[in-house]
Amino acid sequence: MFAYKRIFLRFFLIIVFMFSMNAYCIDAHAVKDAFKSVKLAPEFHFDEQFIEYFNNKNDDFEKRYFLNNSVFLEAAFFSINDRSFFFGNVTTNFGMGRQGGAILLDPRDIDMAFGPMYEYRTPAITCRAGLDHHCFHQIDNVEWNTLYWNKLYIEAGSNDLRKNSYRERLSRSKTGWQQRLSWQIGYGYFVHDFFGIMDTSALSWGNAYIHETSGALNFAFLRTNALAVYAGIKNRARIDKRGAWLWTEEMSCEAMTLKGAFGMSAFVNWVIVDQSIIRENKDKLVEVGVNVFR
Repeated sequence: MFAYKRIFLRFFLIIVFMFSMNAYCIDAHAVKDAFKSVKLAPEFHFDEQFIEYFNNKNDDFEKRYFLNNSVFLEAAFFSINDRSFFFGNVTTNFGMGRQGGAILLDPRDIDMAFGPMYEYRTPAITCRAGLDHHCFHQIDNVEWNTLYWNKLYIEAGSNDLRKNSYRERLSRSKTGWQQRLSWQIGYGYFVHDFFGIMDTSALSWGNAYIHETSGALNFAFLRTNALAVYAGIKNRARIDKRGAWLWTEEMSCEAMTLKGAFGMSAFVNWVIVDQSIIRENKDKLVEVGVNVFR
């Protein structure tokens, strides 16, 4: 009887060992597949604009708004399953004014922004959540104070939120009106004291914004094999500490190339109304410029 028990025990241990090895192999394959779904540095985007301003409404606008150069850089650190993307981005903006016939770098119009962003892509829409740290620096001038904020935001829109994605969609051979339409909505919250845990000045300085809502809509009304022309409208509403609503409304028209490794476009943008604080106010301005992007 003892011999039979020994044989049974060995057989049982062999079965357990086989199942354990099989489970291990399954887990190992699952882990391997999981790592296969992770891509390092899968995407990089940039957008650079050169702008000249017209229709300045007063002397201060004449001195401040003449030329502008802005650069936006964005890189995905890694992605999972080609759906979840983890980005970091940087924006620099340099404005020039004109005073007494000379073109001068305006200390009020140098600003920088950076922040992390999480993006999730579905077949129908793209969703984002991130942090916008924006700073309007004081450059050798005590007349204007440095302004900065930390804004938490969420956004949703069509799967061509980036201009290069919109370009790729329009370059396809068949595009119905749905493919020519691009849209986006968003909400932002300006963090001031982080529920009393942190010093206010460490998070927000010089602005009174609390909430922000935004939306954008573009429609390509003309498309050829090499060129697309589309019109767009943007709006933004900010609510400050007093409860006041500050509106920004813009209309634009842009012609964009559809061929080549890099995108290029020329645009005209009219800021119909802008009630933002003076450091970024562009009320009534007309912007004419060119854009290079990827």
